[in-house]
Formats: sequence, C-alpha cells, structure tokens
Amino acid sequence: MYNMILQNYERQILKSLELVNTLDQISSVTNLNRDKITRALYWLAENNLIEIKEESTIEIKLTEEAENYLKNGFPELNVIQKAINKKRMDELTNEEKRIGLAWGIKNNWIIIKDGVITPTSEGLEALNKKSIVKTCEYILENKKLDEFSKNHLLKRNLIIEKTNKEISAILTEKGKKAIKELPKEQEEIKNLTQQNILSGEWKKKYILPYDVTIDS
Repeated sequence: MYNMILQNYERQILKSLELVNTLDQISSVTNLNRDKITRALYWLAENNLIEIKEESTIEIKLTEEAENYLKNGFPELNVIQKAINKKRMDELTNEEKRIGLAWGIKNNWIIIKDGVITPTSEGLEALNKKSIVKTCEYILENKKLDEFSKNHLLKRNLIIEKTNKEISAILTEKGKKAIKELPKEQEEIKNLTQQNILSGEWKKKYILPYDVTIDS
C-alpha cells in the first residue's frame, strides 16, 4: 500500500509523466511554473519515484550590434561600397572610420591615398560575397556555425553564447506503482485555524506540513 504523502501539485506532476517528460511539457499540462516543477521533480527523484535526465545545449544569438548591422549594413562593407564611389575619409561616419576602415585595411579590401578610399579586387569580392551577412543570417535560421566563423563573431561581440539546461523525467517502477495507489486528492490547508478545528473541517482536508527546522 502506498503511504508517502504528496501535495496536490506533486501528484499532478507525477501523473503528467504518464503523458509527457520535459519541463515545458509538464508546465503545459499542469499549468505550474517551471521553478515549482523543477523543485518537485528533484524531490520525487530523491524518493525514487522518477529518474531525471539533464542535458545542456548551447544557444547562439546575435547581439543588438549585429542586428543593427544587418539592418543598416556592416561598417566594413559600407566602406567598400563608398570606396567604389571614390568617397573621401571625411565622408565616412564615425562607425565606418572606427570599425570599417580597420577591417578594410586589415583584410586588404581598401587602399587609402590622399584621403581618397579605393577598393581592391579582394574588397570587391568581399562586398559581392557578403560572407559576414550570410553568417549572421545563418544564426537567425538556427543553422550551425563552423568554429572559425563562431570565434570571429565572438571576438567582434556580434554573437553571445548561452548555455541552456533542459530537464526531463521518466517514471520509475516505484513511481508507476505509486500513481495507481495514490489516494483521492484532498483540499489543502496551509494554516490550521481554530475554525478548522472546531468545525472538524480539518479531517476532510490535507494539512500542509510545517517547516520545524531552526536556523543555527
């Protein structure tokens, strides 16, 4: 006979595992928040009612700076485009001077003479390929990046990496048996009042346990 005391939300979570197993799925079925579900899952696991599986995935997102460049153009590509039109350095924006010129010179995409910017063949090819634009678009499409591209974008602060921890759970044999033997759900009482006692109402309800530990 099953004799472990479970609160109503813990029963909900345990029963939901007959149908689903991920944190988001459990939340959708039970309408409980993720934090409450997570705490309950670890408690259920401690009592051998479920087994928990943890998986970590790395999510790559564009920074606000990268999103702005996708919308308004990357400084280095803008500089090459202006170089085609024989623009002078004093006609560049501050961002183009600060970032675009640096990358243009480093990659031999432009030549500057007497303040006039001229594109090289490599620069024209870079403008045509727009590799950095395509790489950022890959991220928006959730495509996998090669290590070189990822490291390049990280150094330029164009992407951020976020580690996501996903929790899933499955019922153990003990958990499956517990579900079959669970008593009928009762209304819960958090604080026992004089009215509860005098009316005998407490006999029909589940009294939530008190935390009697004392901090030292």
